[in-house]
Amino acid sequence: MAISTMAHAIGAAINQEDPPAPKYIKAANVKTLIPVVMDFMRKPGVTIQLLHHGLELLTHPVLHCWSECKDDAPLQNLLVACLRSADLTVRVSALGGLLRLEALSSEEDQRHFDPHKLIAAIKRRFPDHLVDIMADYGTMRGDMYLTMSSTADNQKAMMKCAQDKDLYSLGLKLADLITRTEFSIAEGGFQMQDPRTGQIEINRDIGLPFTMWSDALPHCARAIRAKGRPGEEDLADMITAKFFIIRSRIPDAIEAAKRGLQRNPKFAYFYYVITLGKDHFEGLRSAKKGLKCPRMTPFVRFGLLHRAVELAGNLGVCRIQESSPGDRKYDEGVAFLMSAMEDAKVYVMEAPPDARHMKNVLYWYICLTLTIKGPETPADLQELQVAFKKLGHADEFSILLGTTPPKTQLRLTQQNIVKRYPTAVQEWKSLVARFDEVMMDERTISVEKAEDDFAAWLDDLHLDQGEEGENHPQRCSHPRISPNTVALYRCSWCGNPSAALRKCSGCEKARYCDGACQKSHWSEHKATCRT
Repeated sequence: MAISTMAHAIGAAINQEDPPAPKYIKAANVKTLIPVVMDFMRKPGVTIQLLHHGLELLTHPVLHCWSECKDDAPLQNLLVACLRSADLTVRVSALGGLLRLEALSSEEDQRHFDPHKLIAAIKRRFPDHLVDIMADYGTMRGDMYLTMSSTADNQKAMMKCAQDKDLYSLGLKLADLITRTEFSIAEGGFQMQDPRTGQIEINRDIGLPFTMWSDALPHCARAIRAKGRPGEEDLADMITAKFFIIRSRIPDAIEAAKRGLQRNPKFAYFYYVITLGKDHFEGLRSAKKGLKCPRMTPFVRFGLLHRAVELAGNLGVCRIQESSPGDRKYDEGVAFLMSAMEDAKVYVMEAPPDARHMKNVLYWYICLTLTIKGPETPADLQELQVAFKKLGHADEFSILLGTTPPKTQLRLTQQNIVKRYPTAVQEWKSLVARFDEVMMDERTISVEKAEDDFAAWLDDLHLDQGEEGENHPQRCSHPRISPNTVALYRCSWCGNPSAALRKCSGCEKARYCDGACQKSHWSEHKATCRT
């Protein structure tokens, strides 16, 4: 009873994004609290309520009391060991705790690019094994090559514009470069030598309405719009959105992208821009819709996949932690995690080995593999050796390009899990077995019955219906949930996770979401569905 009460009280006081009042931190007395709670959890015959509330209580201080929690090795080992529980809720709670543990002590991810470092790295020549990796993938398809060639093409286009003053032609060239690679629009300016001082300075008087090259973007967009040629409005909006991204004006970029989508909902780059916003639900929907577009460059496709992994991974962890099995939020959380896992697999297999975001996707891939598979993962992590090798190569590429891999929240979490996993599994296997022993006494959920019940419930669901009024019993024991039930919450055709699905009234298996698939793929299904 004491641990249950403290779990709720301490969670309400300190488990929040904003720093809590110092008096609450002091009252929690984390250094004393953690070993006491773990001692009680170790006792034989403890109830499932104590186990779950104990785990909940241990994950509350990890965010704002991270220093004390990082000094407590048994606590971290327990959270890592819980990734082997047969209970998905326990595994996700542990992953959420491990992620929050690194939140405030981590570094920001790399946001800037220095072309001089790339040039210097290429001049030094890469180690033979990295050269072989890029050759096997296709050197000219790699991120480094595309960035270098795009930078050179950007400079040539600017020099040409300085001569002919043709902003329209420059805009068309920049539009092509924007979808090649992330750092396609290199910053720079027209330079000249001061005849008096001999110093190289920016030439501000060459007859163009801009001085720095990135400032050319809005002028080029206006020139394209002024021509009024069909189909080129998309290019103008894309250039405008890119300018706002370069200036870190993401809300403005998203507004430009949304205007473009109203005219052309099949323009993939606009969806990519929307994924950069703060609204994770909108971002995930945009990423999945963008991936269905008929034409896009590899850069845009891999950008959408990367964002889909990050957004779905974060949303899945949050959804499951804030809900209970049987809730719609919980089932959506499972769908999000599985969606992130599948997109991560595709990215890791198909993206360039030197891609800037390869490390981030591999962090998610490793964490999600352990969380989704749970006890099915070999304790020696042999199953993840290929991923570890790819991550090592991604780190090498980053270092050679002059950027030490940042100690991001995901990187630190992944490293902590992998480092502790074998030891933690042995140290806490009896406690994890106790979690699973109690859980296995619960009646397992029938996938067939859950499918029918959920499909019937969705028939009455409206897109604008809120979640108020949902009355689900609050429980501390969790039934076994199979990740295969994710099929209930994902479109059979586009794979988009959604709670607003309709099922085929004939076979009662295929499901579709609103949008393009309803008009195209669904008509194909009706033509072939014999039932």
